[in-house]
Amino acid sequence: MTELQILLQKCNDAFNSDQHQLLIDLLPDDVLQEKKAAALYVLKSRSLLFINQNALGNLEKKIIKEAQNYVEIALELEPENWQALFAQAKILNEEGRYKLALDCINRAIQNSKNKPETYLSRSTIFLRMSRYHETIEDCQKVVAHDLASIDLKWRANNNIGVAYYELGNYELAEKYYLEAKKMSKTSALILYNLGELKFLQGKKSEALKFFSDGIKIDSGDKSFGYNSVGVIQQSEKENQLAEDAYLRAIDCDPKNIKAHINLARLLEGNNNKRSNKDAQNHYDRAIELGSDEAISLRQLLRIRSGLGGIDLNTEIANPKSSWEQILNILIKHKDNESLQSIGELYARQLHPILEGIKQISLGNNSEKKTLNRKIAHYTSLKVADLLLMGKSRRLRYSNEVFMNDPQEGKILFQCLEDFEFGLNEQNHRRNTSKIWQAIEQAEANYEPSCYIGSFIPATDNHEDELVMWRTYGKDEKGNEASGCCIVLEEQMFDRLELDNISTVLEEQKFKRQFLYQVLYYNTRNKRFENSELQDKMSKLADQVKNILNETEKYAKEMESIIKEQFIQAVNEIIFLSLSDIRYLFKSADYQFESELRVMHYAPAHSGKLDHKRTQVNIDEHSEFIPRRLYIESSREVKQYIDKIIIGPKVINPEKYHYLKAKSVIDCKKSEKPIEVQKSTCQYQ
Repeated sequence: MTELQILLQKCNDAFNSDQHQLLIDLLPDDVLQEKKAAALYVLKSRSLLFINQNALGNLEKKIIKEAQNYVEIALELEPENWQALFAQAKILNEEGRYKLALDCINRAIQNSKNKPETYLSRSTIFLRMSRYHETIEDCQKVVAHDLASIDLKWRANNNIGVAYYELGNYELAEKYYLEAKKMSKTSALILYNLGELKFLQGKKSEALKFFSDGIKIDSGDKSFGYNSVGVIQQSEKENQLAEDAYLRAIDCDPKNIKAHINLARLLEGNNNKRSNKDAQNHYDRAIELGSDEAISLRQLLRIRSGLGGIDLNTEIANPKSSWEQILNILIKHKDNESLQSIGELYARQLHPILEGIKQISLGNNSEKKTLNRKIAHYTSLKVADLLLMGKSRRLRYSNEVFMNDPQEGKILFQCLEDFEFGLNEQNHRRNTSKIWQAIEQAEANYEPSCYIGSFIPATDNHEDELVMWRTYGKDEKGNEASGCCIVLEEQMFDRLELDNISTVLEEQKFKRQFLYQVLYYNTRNKRFENSELQDKMSKLADQVKNILNETEKYAKEMESIIKEQFIQAVNEIIFLSLSDIRYLFKSADYQFESELRVMHYAPAHSGKLDHKRTQVNIDEHSEFIPRRLYIESSREVKQYIDKIIIGPKVINPEKYHYLKAKSVIDCKKSEKPIEVQKSTCQYQ
């Protein structure tokens, strides 16, 4: 045997016996550079991933990057090495680049001649893409494979369980989890999955046992187990045990955001200054770690406890006093901080129903996400050029003031006005609507801060549709049907993740981009097609009306200056609260579009804004050309582009095939070039 063969044998033995640190020690970078063997680079990359993942399979970004470097070298040495492709697919999957990961693992399956581990890897990618039936199909291949090890088979059964769990078939989910548990006595992951399932079914004692057993054998992510135990104990009013569990979770992983938030919420319930300050510290830590949810929770804590402001606890004998008592105390102070606190308390009243409406919009969309949709975006050819050739390859979301519908952002307010007077009342006037007057008074001081990206589902010919070309597919000069349609993979956008152990996490407005389904309101018959939404809008109108009536009642007892400030503060908080959802609504006249939207909120001081010269019909030699504010999408677009369709009125469309050539030049071995084609619409 040669020296290389001996080293390769040692490394394979170490890898197969799970001695990953030994393997890493055998392959320092100088040895790898000397041997120049793709197999060695792959083994080191895979051992890095194995040794650094926790019980739930999570990896740190720096580890992923280091492993990626070794895999790329291996692919340079042997572009069709199936093990390198296998490792590359795992890394791409961890990075959320599912389309590329899928292309990569398909090549690995072909080159490996159907190794069982490649099917298991592909099932994990399908799982992340919400393609659950394909997940089950691949895992069943692993279970039936003659060469599949017990380790591969239990993981396959576990993935089948997860797929059935996501599909809502809890009976089959439990069956496959238990099958996986029989095959592996050392996996905390299976026990945690069983714990989540039992908790969702309301079987808390069984869930607690599974989580506790998982912690005992978990060598990686005990933090998840302890946090889950804390949630169960808190739900059973065993608050001291829950606090101990959360503290253990944080001790195991100081970066566990959920544990910090859960502990802070628990401490708030103690109703004393020391606990509230400790709670604020945990909210602060969660904010440092990137939680937007913790920001609003901390604000409410400060209002209730008087941290850095009014001390409500010292002025109210019973900390659970009524809203009226709290409001009286805040008004008595007669200062701006008190008015702001009033606004926060009103916002707290509106928040649950506003979130419920947003969940309907996200829910309408998420039901279709399992179909792995394509999303169409009509724009100019210049935009397509910039996405492939420019330095910044991100979409631009324009400020709300540039929307082309004159009723944009107003339909919600019209709907609330209708509900305020009752749906059968036909003769109400806007100047008698308390809701509309409050909104108009507040809007005057409003800084437009919503940035909107508009898309449509590419199904039902929407990706090449005459009315869309005429309305949206224009060039820079506004010529109809002279732009392009960019068809994107839906994986570009974030998917709402439901946390069955804790609460549903609020969307992180400044960091994540969710795809909302526009909600269409029929202004003629004053109805929504969705009965749940109809009910929530009625309740929202009632809540806003009650707040305004209450404001009017308290304002009568105030001095003139504080009265004006008080009314304005309430009007503004109502307007700002409603603004969070105002761009979810459009007239049913546009319902044929089935529009999908990304909404980012960015005030002028956020540092996220940029601007461009607007393309309007004015003299190009004018000294003043208006500029359009925009922010960029949080992800680069190129890797998610499926195809580009050239508009039907574009002259010499073949000259734009350089876009495809550019994508071919840039793409790696694991990627597919972007398809470029001409519209088939007959445009006169």
